[in-house]
Amino acid sequence: MAKVLLLLAVCLTGFMTVAETILFRSGEVLAAEVSSAVPRVANLAAEDTAGARVYALVTVRLQQGRTISVEDYSLNALGGVYRCIAIREENGAFNANNWHIANASPKKKYGLLFALQIPAGQNYNNVTFDLVCNAPGKWNRTAIPFTDRRNQGFSAASAIPHGGRFPAAK
Repeated sequence: MAKVLLLLAVCLTGFMTVAETILFRSGEVLAAEVSSAVPRVANLAAEDTAGARVYALVTVRLQQGRTISVEDYSLNALGGVYRCIAIREENGAFNANNWHIANASPKKKYGLLFALQIPAGQNYNNVTFDLVCNAPGKWNRTAIPFTDRRNQGFSAASAIPHGGRFPAAK
């Protein structure tokens, strides 16, 4: 019986998906998603989303002592450069007035929201966009593969594993 259980455990391990995070200047990217569903953002100026057809959310965990703001990162996607329009903490709401998080916790997840002027209706699964640090120095660009949520909203931060959602490198 013990041998059967051991064999079963080994077989199930082979079917488990191993996920990773992607390192970037301020910590780790846990997930990256695009969606044509319009996210709810309080206090957002109309010009911040003018022409947007697709939205991108980059969910991150920050290193101890880091802060983050909408000015820190932009997203290079299909030839365009898009600034961050809002940040959310954990499963909280996006609010454009909360543009800076000064006391970020490495135990929390933060979402960086971008409004992209790229065609909706295309499949963006595994399409790589660059998360660009707007400050000079090392780690200026980080290539990130995105998951296409189509017209569904973004995943809640609580649904994203702390170990990330990116396939493990082979």
